[in-house]
Amino acid sequence: PEKLPVFFIYTTLPTRSRHKLFFPNCAPSEDDIWTYGLIFYAKKFLRVPNVVYIYRQSESSVMRRERTPQQKMNFWLSPILHGLKELDKFMRRLVFFKKNPQQRYDVLKKFLESRLGLAFKDTGQLSSLEVYEAIKEHFGKQLSKYDVLIPALCTTLYSERRAHKEELEKTRKALYKFTARVDFRLEPKTGTSDFKIISVSDTKASINKAGWLSKEKLGYAVQFHDVKLSIVVKVVTDGKFNLDLRGVWVPTPEDRTKLIPYWIDYTKLTVNGKVILDKLTPAWHNKPYRYALDVKAEEEINIEVEWLPHRSET
Repeated sequence: PEKLPVFFIYTTLPTRSRHKLFFPNCAPSEDDIWTYGLIFYAKKFLRVPNVVYIYRQSESSVMRRERTPQQKMNFWLSPILHGLKELDKFMRRLVFFKKNPQQRYDVLKKFLESRLGLAFKDTGQLSSLEVYEAIKEHFGKQLSKYDVLIPALCTTLYSERRAHKEELEKTRKALYKFTARVDFRLEPKTGTSDFKIISVSDTKASINKAGWLSKEKLGYAVQFHDVKLSIVVKVVTDGKFNLDLRGVWVPTPEDRTKLIPYWIDYTKLTVNGKVILDKLTPAWHNKPYRYALDVKAEEEINIEVEWLPHRSET
């Protein structure tokens, strides 16, 4: 539809005017700070499992605009000081934070770490001098005569970023060995394809729409950790249903167009009660195990996949 409704769920919460819960002028972090305020004042929380929020993403939006690493760093550094000030202003009005300064500090620390994490996420190729110049540009005026602290801050951030990157890489490598991936795509006989994922047994599975397919095709990439996965898919249009058993997509640090072959040992594949695969079959992202079948509109497909972490590095 041209216009989509947006629903907000309010818990037992005093009025906005009473507690001044407005979006502060510190984009791109104004929604985060507003959410902090909402959490501070809420009396009760209600979890609603239904999808009632629709996030429309525009290619021309500020958040999706293409930026260089330098521009990304500047973009996320800009709201930090103002955001910290607004958060502290919220907390000064609450008795809880007056009595619990440690929690007040933890909130500010969490906000600062998240913003700096976004600012330095893609700056691996920038020099320490470029990082220094960016921080001086954004914080120099506020620090005034204390801007001598900027080099110390830069050194700390640069060291922490390197250490964090190394630790994150270790965690990712360990996680890759325990993560499987299944791709689904539907090639329609005519027109544009459509199908729905009805259920997934692994509640922590990551389900992403496949943006690399043509407009006529529809697909999903499902990453999961359970050694046995059950998925029910409903096909909306006639066509050929394709299923690929893969490993996760892991680019090399030096060249993101080249992938590291993280293998998965698939042991069983069952489709609509029919055993398709029942022996150990290694696969990785660029060498998947493929299966396809013809499907009719409104048909439901029951898929069961079993796998084990690969037993060697090759």
